[in-house]
Amino acid sequence: LTVVDDLPLGPAGAAGLTLSVFLAYDTIAAPGELFYSGAPIAVSIGTAPPAEPASLTIYTQSISAQIVQLRCVVCHVSGGVAGGTPLLYVRSPAADFLTTNYNTIVNYIKNVPNGSNRILSKPQGQAHSGGVQLQSGSTDFQNLSDHVNAVLTE
Repeated sequence: LTVVDDLPLGPAGAAGLTLSVFLAYDTIAAPGELFYSGAPIAVSIGTAPPAEPASLTIYTQSISAQIVQLRCVVCHVSGGVAGGTPLLYVRSPAADFLTTNYNTIVNYIKNVPNGSNRILSKPQGQAHSGGVQLQSGSTDFQNLSDHVNAVLTE
């Protein structure tokens, strides 16, 4: 028996609520007489899982493999040429490398003074010992810029 089918109760403001429903029914033994369930049936209205942050989507689709793993980890790893900087990544074979590196870049953008500007200027070769890694106007640079903006607005 379908009482409600494909009715989006969560977006209607009922998310997280529990509805108690009593049943009324007729029997063959006593036609025309209604019987009621003694206890209600509890129906919980769940909430949709939280959406993935836009910055994480951009990072996993356009930053991790294309920029961090291809360019940054050459120097920005423990024991690497840039191993003494606050921006250290782990290489892709490491467990949870994606989460670790995402958190590293987000923390840098949010917590290092002028981090959002530095993370965009350094790969362009500005005060960067590693030289130019991303050309201004390139797709990779635009993706990095989009990622930084997403982090700042979340």
